Amino acid sequence: MSDWLNLTRLAVLDASQLSLGTRGNLPKDVRGVFLNNLPRDRAGRAAIETEALWGVPLLGGVSPFVGRHQFARRGGRSGAMLTFWDERQFLALLDQSRSFPLPLEPGTVEDFGGRITVAVARDEAFRCYFAETLDALERRGARLVDFSPLHDESLPRGVDCVYLGCGNCTPYGAALAQNHCIKESLRTHVRRGGRIYAEGAGAAYLCRWMEIMPGCTIPGVGLLPAAGRRMPRFGDPSALALHLRKATWMGPAGTEVRGYRNWEWWFEPESLDSGLISEPGFEYDVIGNGTVLGSLLHLDFAAQEHLLSAFFHSAHPRPHSFTGR
Repeated sequence: MSDWLNLTRLAVLDASQLSLGTRGNLPKDVRGVFLNNLPRDRAGRAAIETEALWGVPLLGGVSPFVGRHQFARRGGRSGAMLTFWDERQFLALLDQSRSFPLPLEPGTVEDFGGRITVAVARDEAFRCYFAETLDALERRGARLVDFSPLHDESLPRGVDCVYLGCGNCTPYGAALAQNHCIKESLRTHVRRGGRIYAEGAGAAYLCRWMEIMPGCTIPGVGLLPAAGRRMPRFGDPSALALHLRKATWMGPAGTEVRGYRNWEWWFEPESLDSGLISEPGFEYDVIGNGTVLGSLLHLDFAAQEHLLSAFFHSAHPRPHSFTGR
């Protein structure tokens, strides 16, 4: 781990097992030493001999006495636990460590020729994602920022794509319905050329109406011309391989999408033209348009190279800021 991340190495030695004045072997590339069981009356000598024998500073020493923690730069106090602490050397070592570059092996970071910012909805209502998908996005150069449809008033600045996962929205229906600011922020994002992908409960939230439990609906964001409805009974997710019948930001017509069908939700479309799937009987499992996609399939983008790549192929490149919200 130290070699991989280019971390500073510190050695912790048991002073009771050492004979100061006799040279021993430290691990390779150690830059500082801590001594355990260091008698407080030998702290000064230990600092001098450690540096003389090994050429590295003694940063601290802990005595075998148990008592109140007291700090001393040179020497210790009666009843103290930390009998030696060289703050100057320690801070100098920290400053030196911050200058070390993070080593990157070939293939660790794959760059698609540009940087994007992906806003991921994460709060009590939306929290279901494939961890490997988020990891894969970051490896390709994406900057992931969290936002909360429950608590935030706007999206973070400079967002290229919004990603809404599934979750349990039933206890938070009132808060989702009343947060008009974040809804307007999502609509503004799309008007400015931004893209959105949502699945399960996240896709239902983007609809004009969202049924948080059978017979109880709340107004959604209104970006998808449908109502997202809960199934009265639903089973385990089913693995499906479907194909887009229209071009979207995720790919041209004919693009294969493989995922797990969430039977908890279904779309009641306002327009027969909103369905994006070719296979009969599954036409409305993915709905939307060129920039906003709502899916009843949970997609693991890390396992589908062509879909993961689509995040980085924006048809409308926009300048963006990395300064936060």
